[in-house]
Amino acid sequence: MKRRKYRSKQRRANPYFRTTEKQRISRSFVLFVITILGMVGVLSIFIYAPFVRLDLGGVEGGSVEVNEAIAERVAEELTSYSLFIFPKNHIWFFSDDAMRKALIDHFPLNAATVARSSGLVDISVAEKVSTFYLVKDDTMFAVDRSGVVIDTVEDLDRARIEIEYEAGKGAPLIYDKRSASVGEGETVLSAERLENIVRLFDQVQAKTMLTPLNANLSDEEGRVDIETDSGVSLYFTLNRPVESQVDKLESLIDRKLVQITELSYIDLRFTNRLFYH
Repeated sequence: MKRRKYRSKQRRANPYFRTTEKQRISRSFVLFVITILGMVGVLSIFIYAPFVRLDLGGVEGGSVEVNEAIAERVAEELTSYSLFIFPKNHIWFFSDDAMRKALIDHFPLNAATVARSSGLVDISVAEKVSTFYLVKDDTMFAVDRSGVVIDTVEDLDRARIEIEYEAGKGAPLIYDKRSASVGEGETVLSAERLENIVRLFDQVQAKTMLTPLNANLSDEEGRVDIETDSGVSLYFTLNRPVESQVDKLESLIDRKLVQITELSYIDLRFTNRLFYH
């Protein structure tokens, strides 16, 4: 202790032992550089290390061409950078919702689901269809995307369509129970309402434990009833956004407010009311 005090006094007394201003600046600069380099190194580990990066897993649900195009688009997004520095495939910077919205806006899709699993991004899509099938008085009609009846479906083709439908392929079957007649070249539904019916099927399938079986149209304006595999019928209206109605159904199921298998119907058509029995 005495020796240390002696050396300190000696430095104060002898100018040759004093640290110059340049030395202090140099030392501070070196410490500053070392600190910055250390911070950059730590940040590089958390930004560029493989364990924080995402890769494309798989794409399913669409046709081969659409799936390949989606895979290419997602892979391109995952290899790009934000502000030329931050990789978009980082677990912090990659947005599932933004990717889902971009896919729906860019491709002919009714729905898209983006999920992560073990560092992989998996995409599931529901592709828009070009031909719908409507059953009226036990006769099946082919309807294009604009809602116009193309032709009557022959028995052999109808059997094939129904087999594909039971296997979960193709557009939902629409049963027209309205009083108006249907004929070739007539418009039975608007293109928007056709898309909304398909969107209802896709979203009910994606957001709930229910599997839609078919859609039923009635004379009530905008009403569409969807039958499900659990035996419960879902009442929707096409006069309001279908997404909010499906969200209400999802909330009802998630909160376990009712036992779905014990119900015969759930009426989701009204904004501030919910009926079920």
